[in-house]
This record gives sequence, C-alpha cells and structure tokens, in this order.
Amino acid sequence: MAVFKFNAEITCEGCVNAIKRSLDRSLGDKLLNLESNVPEKSVTLTVDDSVTQQQCLDALQKSGKECSIA
Repeated sequence: MAVFKFNAEITCEGCVNAIKRSLDRSLGDKLLNLESNVPEKSVTLTVDDSVTQQQCLDALQKSGKECSIA
C-alpha cells in the first residue's frame, strides 16, 4: 500500500464528501483510506500499490477542488 498527502482547497465536510465521491469513481476499490484535515486543508490517501501519486492527484482534481501535491 502507498500513502500520499495532498493540499486541497477544502472548507467543510461537504468539500471532503465531494472529494471522496470523485476518488470512489476514479479509483474504486484501490482507495483504501482517506483522511482529511479541514483546518490544514490537507488530504491523505492510502491506496493500493498499483496507484501512482499522479493518478491520485488527477482523481482529486476531478472533484473540482484545487489540489496539489504536499
């Protein structure tokens, strides 16, 4: 498994839910865990080893939120 941290423009749990839906659509079962920190505007993803950091970033950006690699 791999763990990647990203900066994400999240302001509430609604933003986190939008990101989660986008990741579920893009990564499916390969997304093992999502941890969010709204005050720090960060998201940490635990994914299957077959998923790259760029694939995670692409999936995050599909949510419509501004995201970047931390």
